[in-house]
Order: sequence, then structure tokens, then C-alpha cells
Amino acid sequence: MEIKPHPLILKAFGIDGPGTDIKKFGSGHINNTFLLQKQDGKRFVLQRINVSVFREPEVIARNQRLASDYLAQHHPGYLFITPVATVEGEELFILDDEYWRMIPFIADSVTVDQADDPTQAYEAARQFGRLARNLDGINLQPFRPLFPTSIILPCATAPSRTPSGSLKKSGVSRQPGLPPLSCVIQISLLPTKS
Repeated sequence: MEIKPHPLILKAFGIDGPGTDIKKFGSGHINNTFLLQKQDGKRFVLQRINVSVFREPEVIARNQRLASDYLAQHHPGYLFITPVATVEGEELFILDDEYWRMIPFIADSVTVDQADDPTQAYEAARQFGRLARNLDGINLQPFRPLFPTSIILPCATAPSRTPSGSLKKSGVSRQPGLPPLSCVIQISLLPTKS
């Protein structure tokens, strides 16, 4: 069954439905995602969050807002996709028990479902490391797990090396000039199908 965004959803985000081109977007298999292009050329990604997988979409919005606020304050030049608020100032719009969010479309961006070669895997890891470094110092207390069987852990830097190049045997430290690395990693313990 094809899902199309109801005109009230577009209106909630301040989008004029009749003048907007709407197309299915991406290859995701969890959420329903659409690319919207307004008459003025501005583009947005509209997404229906699958509540069968993410039972508390508010947690996604809250965690993303906490990270976004921290990054805006401590790393204002870092591109972190933040949801577009509804005309009422909310990050999610709910219609008929369906949760919708909208984010800006980033031109010339690429989404990779899985790494096809080591270069893609390296770049993904490098960007995750950059995000983790930029989140160093964030207060983890207000974050909530997305799944009931998950936990949130802080990251730590790798062990440092002695001047001779061997690894120190205890403790963690940082490379000179870089902040200690801490980030939010969510480990989900989901049951597997047998």
C-alpha cells in the first residue's frame, strides 16, 4: 500500500500542497520518506516514522534536539541535520496516530545503505568520529534510549602511546590537541527471529 502525505501534514509544516511536487524518496525500508519541492525550488524531506519500530517517536525528536542544541552552541559551523519545526513550533506532527517529521534536503548529499568498498566504510567511520568528537562534553543524563532493551554508553578514546610508541597499560588519554572523545552510542538488544 502506497502512503501519500495528507494535505494537513504539509499544511502543518507550512507547505502549500497544490504548488509542491511530492515524490517517494530513498531506499529506506523502515520509514516512508518523500522529497518535497516547493514552487520556489526549496526542497525538504518529509518522513513518516514507523511506530512499529520506533514506539516513541518523541524520544527520537528529543535526543536529536539535545544533540543539535549542543552542536549549535559548541560547533556552530558543523552541519547537523535538524528537523524543521511545524507552524506550531513542534518537531513532529501527529495525524491519525502517525508521526511525521521534516528535514531540509541537503543538495549534493549521498546516502549509502551499505559500504561497497573500504573507502566508503572509512569515510563513514571518519564522519562518525567527527560527530563523536564534536559531542564531547554533552550531558548524557537527559538522553533516553530509543528501545526498551537498549542502553546509552559514553565513548572513550583509545589508549594513548608512550613516547617509545608502545601502548600505555592503564587508563585512557587523548592525542595532544584533541579533546577527549565522548559520544552517545546506543546499543540495542533486539530479539532475533528464529
